[in-house]
Amino acid sequence: MKIAFVLFKYFPFGGLQRDFLKIAKKVSVMGHEVVVYVREWNGEKPEEFEIKIVPTRSFTNQGKDCEFFESVKKDLAKNPVDRIVGFNKMPGLDYYYAADDCVATRLKNKNFLVKLLPRYKKRINYEKAIFSKKSKTKVLVLTEAQKLNYQEAYGTEDSRFTILPAGAPNLTLTPDEKLPERQRVREKEGINKDTIWLLQVGSNYKLKGVDRTIRAVAALPLNLRDFVELFVIGQDKADKFVKLAVKLGIQKNVTFFKGRSDVLALMNGADLLIHPSKHESAGLVIVESLTRGLPSIVTDTCGYCYHVRNSGAGIVVPSPFEQEKLNEALRKLLDDKNLLNTLSNKARAYSETQDIYSLHETAAKIITGEKC
Repeated sequence: MKIAFVLFKYFPFGGLQRDFLKIAKKVSVMGHEVVVYVREWNGEKPEEFEIKIVPTRSFTNQGKDCEFFESVKKDLAKNPVDRIVGFNKMPGLDYYYAADDCVATRLKNKNFLVKLLPRYKKRINYEKAIFSKKSKTKVLVLTEAQKLNYQEAYGTEDSRFTILPAGAPNLTLTPDEKLPERQRVREKEGINKDTIWLLQVGSNYKLKGVDRTIRAVAALPLNLRDFVELFVIGQDKADKFVKLAVKLGIQKNVTFFKGRSDVLALMNGADLLIHPSKHESAGLVIVESLTRGLPSIVTDTCGYCYHVRNSGAGIVVPSPFEQEKLNEALRKLLDDKNLLNTLSNKARAYSETQDIYSLHETAAKIITGEKC
């Protein structure tokens, strides 16, 4: 079969983009022809794909999206394929990979004037094209909560949804392997044995709650804060978050990175993942941390927070968000190394007994019609 994958932008460090690439590669390995339509492609181009970069002239994202869709529609009319798989919302898809939450649900309590803005009207129309009962698009969702939100807004039939397992790489370490790897990574990054090493990973610092993390570190008592090193990794501008760290007097405790390909290795050396995201459909980094035996603090607005809750390998901060609750959670874990060790063991045990790995293989089989 010839299968078209459609997404607005590709860059190496986005969660949606990584999932697209892994699924498309699985489909290709299964013997199918893959053609990819994008507005922008940043990074290495896989030789096994035909990549079509569709130029747009509009100045707004909304305009670019509309131009892109119309151009792709025309090209597919001339060059038909057997399946069309979308990673952003647009009409005409056979399958939609739902990395984003429901726009209609997010706008439910907004001022009606906001809903009339052109960008939201277009988003809603594209969403309806996928989820309304008139549509035949099949939907791959990451969590039960996503499915329920879409169904509440559009009444989408159960039969059109598949809830995928998580897609962490299955590279767990035994306890005997963990300690030397931890020491190796910490030495490489210049982290000494007494330092409490925190990680926050994710593009879009505002959405991921990097400001919340900085405030929580600043609120630590001095006997803890002086030993904390926070790495923030993600493809975003750090300027205003650096200013916040300076304002709160913890600029020496925080280092920003544009994006790194060795995040899993860093997790082997870190003491805690902190992920107080303001909104997150899933949060792959959460399950990745479990596979590395890394405890975590997450907010309940993350789709994959239930993995932390079910594993007992960290703390889930409830909604509505209160900064003091995050501060308390961080203090509690950093003040008790034995507790961190216990949570690490729980994370490792959970990752050995649960399927948090097969997302990409499962999605590829569904798209191509093979049995899972």
